[in-house]
Amino acid sequence: EFDGEILSEIDEGIREEIVEALEPEVLAEAVRELESDDVVDLLEDIDEPVQRGLILGALDQSERAAVEQAMSYPEHSAGRLMQREVVVAPVDWTVGQAIDFLRGADHLPDQFYHVILVDPRMKPQGYVTLGRILSAGREARLRDLTEDSFRTIEATESETEVAYIFNQYHLISCPVVDADGRLVGVITID
Repeated sequence: EFDGEILSEIDEGIREEIVEALEPEVLAEAVRELESDDVVDLLEDIDEPVQRGLILGALDQSERAAVEQAMSYPEHSAGRLMQREVVVAPVDWTVGQAIDFLRGADHLPDQFYHVILVDPRMKPQGYVTLGRILSAGREARLRDLTEDSFRTIEATESETEVAYIFNQYHLISCPVVDADGRLVGVITID
């Protein structure tokens, strides 16, 4: 057995050697366990076209499309850092609706800190921490619980600017938007 999370944690210098040493089936299974941002990070470090094809081939169609879209953003940009797996809720939902949704969700990201509130055009309007959701009454409106620290980052923003924004505003996560302001992903502090 091989835990795919190891690939996102090991030093970039030896990552490619490990990928080369893995059996194709083991690599494919390991890649399926990773969040999209970790797959993008892995692909950035691999020069071998056969291995890149093997990694992309291990993903289902929607995951592959998400990774390929992330790879289309400039190198060292927010679009390359973000994960596509986000937890969103309509801006007019109540806490009860959000809790019911979260409990019934088939797949949630391994780590998430906020529920991002979006309008019908998928434009972020704010976010609410999980702690505030769990401590509020079921009838409370999510929009009334949003954090003051809310801001968005454009997908083409540089890694340096992203790091500055996270440090300056003490963020733990931040929604990433496209040029039209629509949600495309999230960057988390990890």
